[in-house]
Amino acid sequence: MDIPVIRLDHSSDGSAPTFVAMFADQSVQVHRLRFNRMRRQFDTTTTSGEVVIDDEGRGPPDYITTTGLGDNIYLIWREGILQRYDSRRLNNITLVETVDILPGEGAELTVVSNLIGRTTLLLGDSRGNVRGLFRVGPDRPVEYERRSLRPLLETVDDEEALLVLQEIMGTDTFRAEVDRELHASMGADNQTLAPVQLMSGDGAGAVTAISTSQRRRTIAVGHNDGRVRLHNVTNERLLAEIDTGHTEAVGRLVLNPRDSGLAAISGNRVQVWDVSAPHPESSMASLFTKVHYEGYSYPTHTWQSTGGTDNFESKYGMLPLIFGSLKATFFAMMFAVPVAIMAAIYTSEFLQPKMKSKVKPTIEMMASLPSVVLGFLAGLVVAQFIEDIVVAVLMAFFTVPFTFLLLSQIFQTLSAPVRMRIARWRFLVLILSLPIALYMAALVGPLVEGWLFWVEDPRAAVVLADGSIERNFTYNIRDWLSAHRQDFPVDASLPQFRSSAIGGWMILFMPVAALASLVLMTRYINPLMSTWAQQWTWSKLAFADAGKFLVVCLVAVVVAYLFSAIASLMVDGRGIFLDQYAQRNALIVGVIMGFAVIPIIYTIADDAMSAVPESLRSASLGAGATPWQTAVRVIIPTAMSGLFSAVMIGFGRAVGETMIVLMALGNTPIMELNIFSGARTLSANIAVEMMEAVKDSTNYRILFLAGLVLFIMTFVINTIAEAVRLHYRKKAAEL
Repeated sequence: MDIPVIRLDHSSDGSAPTFVAMFADQSVQVHRLRFNRMRRQFDTTTTSGEVVIDDEGRGPPDYITTTGLGDNIYLIWREGILQRYDSRRLNNITLVETVDILPGEGAELTVVSNLIGRTTLLLGDSRGNVRGLFRVGPDRPVEYERRSLRPLLETVDDEEALLVLQEIMGTDTFRAEVDRELHASMGADNQTLAPVQLMSGDGAGAVTAISTSQRRRTIAVGHNDGRVRLHNVTNERLLAEIDTGHTEAVGRLVLNPRDSGLAAISGNRVQVWDVSAPHPESSMASLFTKVHYEGYSYPTHTWQSTGGTDNFESKYGMLPLIFGSLKATFFAMMFAVPVAIMAAIYTSEFLQPKMKSKVKPTIEMMASLPSVVLGFLAGLVVAQFIEDIVVAVLMAFFTVPFTFLLLSQIFQTLSAPVRMRIARWRFLVLILSLPIALYMAALVGPLVEGWLFWVEDPRAAVVLADGSIERNFTYNIRDWLSAHRQDFPVDASLPQFRSSAIGGWMILFMPVAALASLVLMTRYINPLMSTWAQQWTWSKLAFADAGKFLVVCLVAVVVAYLFSAIASLMVDGRGIFLDQYAQRNALIVGVIMGFAVIPIIYTIADDAMSAVPESLRSASLGAGATPWQTAVRVIIPTAMSGLFSAVMIGFGRAVGETMIVLMALGNTPIMELNIFSGARTLSANIAVEMMEAVKDSTNYRILFLAGLVLFIMTFVINTIAEAVRLHYRKKAAEL
């Protein structure tokens, strides 16, 4: 006996379209066709399944619909109850979750539709509102399982022994407990249906019709008071409100395939309008604030302008690009400014004129290196080389200045005749000390890596015959950076990786401790020593000063370690300012782009200090000041406006750099403070996408907006810099 079909819906998946039908006897069946690729046609037989409705006395559902892939079936009642069924296996269609869409609102659902791609479900209600719902997963599966598993571990006295025992015996205790806790708040498919977007009716009547665009995430909504509204679902933006000239309910709405026309049927009346909304997805909110995109668990700043399907949701968040530009510039300036300024001080105040005439042009020639060559070397040579010696490279930032300062202390301990004889060779000694410092970094790097960046893998632990456990450790910073994401793997039956968080905090606290020690030494220790050492001989004072330097360096390391140990007990820096290692990252760009910026900063800074009147130098030296005291207390304050200008010009060179960041920064538009991760800058984004952007498209126009944002950034910063420069210039004129 044939039973009439009263409700029908189907998915649009071309390879396996799914049909869901509700019959007059209130049964719901699902049928799926299969495309035979060999015969290039659909098979005559279908796979079928039946939905067992758990209506709890509500009666048959008022609406049925399916997702684009046919993997979920939605049964919806007017009072706002929605049941989601997992239909991936038609022989076992299961109820995943029941959601109350309108809790306590006193409204009912009037229209059900699907957005392009059939991933977002659109529900119109009697109050004129339209809600967009889609499935989301847990925030971060690994983190979620870690939180779920932590209470279990806290009940075990010997956590390590339990983990090793679990690996050896293959116990499923942890897996079962995690599954139970995880599924208590998530669906059986580890997803939940979330009402994300809300297009408010703003006093309009009940929703009577919804028409969705076939090109964009634009919808037309008709109300029972005759109003018609156009919305963009992604940014919940009201694009237009059409006055139909009557109050009769809108029965049907149709957007044409090009979104250039809209037709509405109200009773016996048909109305047609021309529509012009060429860039509905762009707004100030979608460009510069967080947006909850389809399938995402939470609102994010995201840039992803193109995709591989017609139903792709374009994401035009500008903040990742702005952040990437500032991140690359920050690390480049952190490397370039100290090197360039110190080099300018040395060549201007200490280097012999004959040697300076050779050194300065050589450094200035570095500016002629094409940035594309530097980017090529950074991406293909330097990045691969540094990947294996990351800790040694980090140690070089400490061993190089330490070696220079240590040699200067040793030089001071020499007798006056010896110092006079070798004074002319100081620059050569300075140059030779660089490979010594790099060699020290290469020696110390593996030791520091084994001390701070160790990871224990309990999966490789072995229980010996005497019952003791032989642990397995790896000493690699890249494994250490990834270990925090593997503390509890997605497979919760596996034991956790163990590592110390002290190393990450040492990377942060060591420069701070070094600067604090420098301030402490110059502000407090040096004045005390000058008081005590008035009667000391030069030799005794030099050795005391060298001892003070070594003690202060040791104290800085100890203090940084203590603060790091305390901080690691409270929070792990991995996941905050450190994370997984990417081969093309901000460290590489900071070093290479720093070399591109150094010549500009150095040249202007050296010219600024050289322009200081010689009378000021002579007066300071004649008053008994040392050359270093003259440079720090007389020359630098006088030339501060020029030095500041040098830094800002270098900043402008770095923030606008394109080829180096394009080839060495990874081009990943993410917002991470992690120095070992990549980013995408405004300039690199323009270079990458402009050639493929369709003229006058939304992406094309937003790329021009990116250039305008870059101009505004540099204009504002340079304006502030000019005000600061004039302030320093005014102070210098008062000398």
